[in-house]
Amino acid sequence: MFKVAIIGAGSIAKKMAGTINRMKDFEAYAIASRNLEKAQAFAKQFKFTKAYGSYEEMLQDEAVDLVYIATPHSCHKEQMLLCLKYKKPVLCEKIFTTSSKDSAEVFEQFEKDKVFVSEALWTSFMPSRKILSELLYEKKIIGNITSMDASFKVPLTHKERVIRKDLGGGVLMNIGIYPITFVFRTLGFDYQDFKIDEIKYKNEVDVKEELTFTYKNGVQAHCHVDGTSIISLFVTIYGTKGKIVLDMRSEERRVGKECRSLFS
Repeated sequence: MFKVAIIGAGSIAKKMAGTINRMKDFEAYAIASRNLEKAQAFAKQFKFTKAYGSYEEMLQDEAVDLVYIATPHSCHKEQMLLCLKYKKPVLCEKIFTTSSKDSAEVFEQFEKDKVFVSEALWTSFMPSRKILSELLYEKKIIGNITSMDASFKVPLTHKERVIRKDLGGGVLMNIGIYPITFVFRTLGFDYQDFKIDEIKYKNEVDVKEELTFTYKNGVQAHCHVDGTSIISLFVTIYGTKGKIVLDMRSEERRVGKECRSLFS
């Protein structure tokens, strides 16, 4: 059995723990929190073998095969490097770090020591990504792509980690990564131009952003990110022969289940 450990015992960690418990060949082995009682309660609820009141103490456990980091963004770099100290492979909750400089440093250090590290961005690993690629680029079901609209709107301003700048707050860091990554994985990373069409702030963090990426072939991708709106998780890809619409809420309901086509 592959023994998985989690750093942080909040809501994201609970979702991950529930997933681990449904997976074959993976064991919910250890949970670490700065509060031992919280870790013990978490371990009891999700049937983890061990609970620790110290991150480093858990990392010293030789039985740990993989560490999932489920803490606020501002802690990720420090905790990933702590995992590396004990040669533990890491799956880190998005966003990976709060700056490109920190991300580059982490990747460089892990690569140097030949230890696995990855960002846990679930939408990038869904089976539907392969289906979409086949429809767009092999079957060319909608012809040549002309534009894309990616909307990720979720009411989040009541969450402390979103509105606090010191925790890596703001909607771009918390949910903007989803539409932006979707655009890059669909159209590529070699965009020619980028602009912020609109941005709104609250408590010194962004709560709404409208972004546009323009590619050399003229294709434009518009990203709509809003932490004050009602839920809207849609992507529409327009082509010369039609369009593909993805309902990301449908995809979320299929996590851990057989993936079916989400396109219309």
